[in-house]
Formats: sequence, C-alpha cells, structure tokens
Amino acid sequence: LNGKDEVKISIEKTSADRVFTAESAERLSTFAALVPNGVQSNNLALGMPEVSNNLGVIRQNEDDVEFICALRSGTASLKTELFGRAKKLTEVCGGRLDFMGDYPAWEFKNESPLRDVFVSEYKKMYGKDPVVETVHAGLECGLIGEKIPDMDMISFGPNLLDIHTPKERAEIMSIERVWNFLTAVLKKGI
Repeated sequence: LNGKDEVKISIEKTSADRVFTAESAERLSTFAALVPNGVQSNNLALGMPEVSNNLGVIRQNEDDVEFICALRSGTASLKTELFGRAKKLTEVCGGRLDFMGDYPAWEFKNESPLRDVFVSEYKKMYGKDPVVETVHAGLECGLIGEKIPDMDMISFGPNLLDIHTPKERAEIMSIERVWNFLTAVLKKGI
C-alpha cells in the first residue's frame, strides 16, 4: 500500500534456473512447517519459558536458503535436546546445520548468598522488596558461569526500554539508582 489505499503489484520475468524444483520446494516447506519455533516448554516453578527457539530470519541466497534461529534455555540439557531435534530435521530435509553464537544456559540457583546480600541492601535503601526474577535470554552470566561453574552471581541493571530496536534507551534516573545501590553493596566489603 502506498498510503492512498491502492495496491501495486509488480511482476518480473525470471529465468527457469532461479525457480525451486518441486523437490526442493517440498523440503523447504516441510522444514519451515516442522522446525521447533516459539516456547517449547515452561518452567512452572519460575513462571517463565524454559526452552524456546525463534525462527527469526529466512533468507534466500544465491545457492541456498538460510533459516536463522535463536535457541534459548535456562537448562543446558534442554537446549542440547532442542538442538538435536533441529539437527535431525535439517538432515531429514537434506540440509546442513551450522551452530554459532551460543549463549550458555545460566541456571537459576535457589540458594545464592550474593543475591541475599543484594536483596537485604535493597530493602534497606528503598524500603521495599526488589523484583527478583530470572529471564529467558542470553546473558553474559551464562558465558562466565560456563568458565567458572560454581560462581555465585547475579545480574541487575537500569531500566532499559525498547531493547534490541533502533529506539533502545536507558532510563537516566534508574542508572543513578543502580550506581548508588552498587556502591552501597560494595562498601559492605563482600
């Protein structure tokens, strides 16, 4: 639509070598219909997705078609299982699977002395309980935890808006609150 409630359709003549064969079209449509996409399971105790896959991009290149997915999980074994399903489907459909840009799972720990210190200091400073939650996303903590598995760690930060968009921004006042909070905790000498 061009803003005037009109529809414009363009048709171009193409050569026969740029058309999918019936077999390749069937393999592509089968893969697109069967690839795990969206939330695959939920963690009921934490009230959030446990493992998911996002088929975010389908791109036709000169010699192939790419399906670009982002696998996420807070549990390493579930992510490995989902990857295995995607790999098997790719093989059945005659494709090749490349794996890159992994964010290791950062599993929630029920007991965290570090988190307890931060929660206690937050209550002291602001007179209320902080929101303590886990997120279904790739975080640097997963990368650190993979190298130092027993490390007790938390992630916290300012209020971020419109994340991963051209309008991404941080709330300035929350940056000041985070700084004041962090310095107060560090003064405790933990």
